Amino acid sequence: MPRGNSEKPEQPSARTEAAAEYSERADELRRVVRTYSHLFLRPADALLIWDTDGVVRNANEAACILTGLGKDELLGRRCFDLFPRILRPVLTDILTRAPDEKDGMILIEAETALLNTKAESKGIPVMLRASAVHIDGTVSIFGITHDLRDLKELEARLASSRARYQEIVENVNDVIIILDSKGMLQFINSTGERALGRKRRELEGLDLREILHLQDLPTLEMILEKGSLSGPAKQPTFRIFTSSGEEREYAVSATPIPDESGTSSGILGILRDVTGRREIEERLKYAERMRSVGDILSKVTHEVKNPLAAIHASAEFLRRHWDSDDSKKQEVVQLISEEATRLNEIIMQFLRIQRIPRPNMLEHEIEPVISNVVKSVEVLLSEKPGITISTHIAAATFALDADLIKQIIWNLVNNAVDAIAGEEGIGSGSIEVTGKILDEERRYEIVVRDDGCGMDPEMAARAFDPFFTTKSTGTGLGLPLVKMHVEAMGGEVFLESGAGDGTSLFVRLPLNAEVV
Repeated sequence: MPRGNSEKPEQPSARTEAAAEYSERADELRRVVRTYSHLFLRPADALLIWDTDGVVRNANEAACILTGLGKDELLGRRCFDLFPRILRPVLTDILTRAPDEKDGMILIEAETALLNTKAESKGIPVMLRASAVHIDGTVSIFGITHDLRDLKELEARLASSRARYQEIVENVNDVIIILDSKGMLQFINSTGERALGRKRRELEGLDLREILHLQDLPTLEMILEKGSLSGPAKQPTFRIFTSSGEEREYAVSATPIPDESGTSSGILGILRDVTGRREIEERLKYAERMRSVGDILSKVTHEVKNPLAAIHASAEFLRRHWDSDDSKKQEVVQLISEEATRLNEIIMQFLRIQRIPRPNMLEHEIEPVISNVVKSVEVLLSEKPGITISTHIAAATFALDADLIKQIIWNLVNNAVDAIAGEEGIGSGSIEVTGKILDEERRYEIVVRDDGCGMDPEMAARAFDPFFTTKSTGTGLGLPLVKMHVEAMGGEVFLESGAGDGTSLFVRLPLNAEVV
């Protein structure tokens, strides 16, 4: 039988094994070189290696670009030359500590600057992170410096944008607030500070309910519950009390502020002051009411005037031709004549309501105008020694109708006299007439105060209504005429009063009215 092949397979030679091992190590070395190139030579961050003496031993291309030095120039330099002097104590410290620190231990992480010899004198802003590195028993410091110029530019643009939007928010005419879910004020802009007369530190953290009108609380609760306003087509309003107790009305626009999960974390509110609009609407309604009253009075007075004139003339005829010795007849005729005269004056007041003249606005000194009226009243007060009157009028010159001002002051002062004297005319008290400039509002304020009987809230609310009077002989047209005269000059009039506490009438006129 033939013998089988019993020879052993050929084994690789030692040379072949060495070649394979060499090739494998060469591949590994190339991988390491590529890794080194990617990790050290090519990254955007500047990489520096310096020894414990602070001498730079290696650097990548980014480090050369940021320092403005060639690699030959950079190697051998001390790290102290690459960073601001203020960082020298820190660098000295890490050079001292590095030999005792573990491999990879971070020695410093700080924002600083990398000095550029050919460009920016203050250096390039960088984030420096240095670590201790142990290689073959040698300790080095490995520094990574990340260029922060793009970040700084972005931060500057962001800061500029924030400042611009903050300026808009702070100076817009509307009040802007942020509420948390419980109704606490988290933010209010400068307009809100000025409108409410309180500092931001006093308002932020305040429960909005504390300064809100009670009747508007349901609207606030709806906003807090739903995060917005819904329902009525008319925009809801808030009535908010200022630090002085003044009530201001604001149209409300509310929007929820979502958090990262989309849940409402608060409410952004924009409040537009509509108090002036409400006042204008009320003035228009008042003017319309007065116009209707005037139309009726015009018809009535013309019908009454002629018979009244006949009555007055007849009374005068009887007074002259009847026996002057008959005192009773003379007394009756005198009464008829006086009442006819009084009725005629009432009719003239009715007609004045219908024919409010356009004010003759000329430059006048306000002090003499008021003082002359007060002097005339003082002459009449000689018959009422229990009533005194004083004045404190600040000087000011502005456009006004002097005749209307005289009528206004005369009416207000005489009302004050009647309030003090009472129905029997024997009361005593004092009247004060003051005038001053309201600097912040550019208006002149005239106030007539008395310590007479005063008015309860219901009476005070109706004081400017036509025909409303508390006097037995009054027509109820004095204060409505005052109101119409003041508003014709672009001003406003209001009162403060309390039963038994006297009354103060305020007249505010614009200092910047045009001469007409």
